[in-house]
Amino acid sequence: MKIKMNLKVLGIASFVFLAAIPAVSAGYQSYVGYSLPPLKQNNFTNTHQKVTGKQYITNKVTNLQNTGTVTMWATNDQKTPISADYNFKVGAKNDITFNNNTPAYQGQSVAMGMQNGSYYFTEYAFVAGEVDFQ
Repeated sequence: MKIKMNLKVLGIASFVFLAAIPAVSAGYQSYVGYSLPPLKQNNFTNTHQKVTGKQYITNKVTNLQNTGTVTMWATNDQKTPISADYNFKVGAKNDITFNNNTPAYQGQSVAMGMQNGSYYFTEYAFVAGEVDFQ
């Protein structure tokens, strides 16, 4: 009887542990067709809640249209930059590290800002990729 009870408790504990894994490792969120307005105007992803205390987000650009480079940075939920600017080309993957004076803690909301790397007067560009807001 005691062995059956221990196995039952172990089974429940294992289930609870495995069920918690997806919540802890949110993984990459895809973004597709984000416009990069003319004159290097900004665009932003939706905000996402950080599930870890890591002081960076990881971004990978998978497609660019009408430009060769996109500039991206991390922001807080007020769209205030909390990192330096990073330039990405298609296939580039990089950690966007938060500034030392603007950390983002677990549970806080972050987003990613972006703008066309080229200074076009009238043409829009578009970017697609995936970002892990961690």
